[in-house]
Amino acid sequence: MSDEMVHIAFIDDHRLFRQGLTSMLENESIVGALKDYPNPLDFLNDPWSRKAQILFLDINMPEMDGLKALIQIREKFPELKVIMLSMSVNYSNIQEAVSRGVVGYLNKTSEKEEVLTAIKSVLSGKPYFAQEVREILGSDFESDDAVGVIKLTPREKEILSLICREYSTQEIANQLFISANTVETHRRNLLSKTLSKNVAGLVKFAVTNGLE
Repeated sequence: MSDEMVHIAFIDDHRLFRQGLTSMLENESIVGALKDYPNPLDFLNDPWSRKAQILFLDINMPEMDGLKALIQIREKFPELKVIMLSMSVNYSNIQEAVSRGVVGYLNKTSEKEEVLTAIKSVLSGKPYFAQEVREILGSDFESDDAVGVIKLTPREKEILSLICREYSTQEIANQLFISANTVETHRRNLLSKTLSKNVAGLVKFAVTNGLE
């Protein structure tokens, strides 16, 4: 993990909750800047959002819920690390969030220590899912139906196949006529979606689900 302080954004329609998160984190040594938004559109339209490295995103909001907002957020900021927040942790929401590339999922009742652990984990490149979330998804990720839970795009499947064949980033870029940076973005998204820590984890996922 980098020693630089991290810029964090919050999207939640409840002002008191946003203020609580800000108060919780504003004096932490790893936190640089904090900014909160009452809805996803304000975040998407604010030039400052490009500075954000981590986004805490509420699921249930009146104007645009977090799961729908994820589509636009991931498209505009593919390298942004998104951690979902929810009052009720349920299978369908977790499933959809994971399929859209989130790197973390917390209950809104999480303690400060767990929030900080999640921040440090995703900054170091490792997904962080609360114990309750892991328990809900555990059997699915270990089953033969895991690929049904984790939906990969056709391009991600192409790149995963080439990774399994030990192609380098540049070789994949040349093969698919895309940039090396684009390949690396897809690689990070694959790691997040499959909850893999490294290439070995991606290969295991591919073999388990017949994608190699």
